[in-house]
Amino acid sequence: MYLVNILISAIIIILGIVVGTQNGGTIIDVRLLGWTFENMSLSLLMLECILVGMIVIMLIAIFYEIKQRAKIYKLQKHIQRLETELKEVRKLIADNVDNSIEDEKPESVEEEDSK
Repeated sequence: MYLVNILISAIIIILGIVVGTQNGGTIIDVRLLGWTFENMSLSLLMLECILVGMIVIMLIAIFYEIKQRAKIYKLQKHIQRLETELKEVRKLIADNVDNSIEDEKPESVEEEDSK
């Protein structure tokens, strides 16, 4: 759902930039890492920059999502271990209480139980 929200927001931003660009017909030359792009539309350059930014943000979001899911998985395993330990402790306490009750029974109750 998080990625869908990002995509929808990005599409709205792109549309806003395209509509809001006043000088869409402006032709520019771009030099990037030794490459030269000549006669490029300013609107096209802006869209390409936004697209690259969206891809980078999506990669970061995917990495973050994987990291969070791994953390959730580890915490669920930890909760299962704690629940198992809690059940064992409760069982141990219940056994000790039953044993102490049997030890404290009066002789008359024991005689009635044997009949």
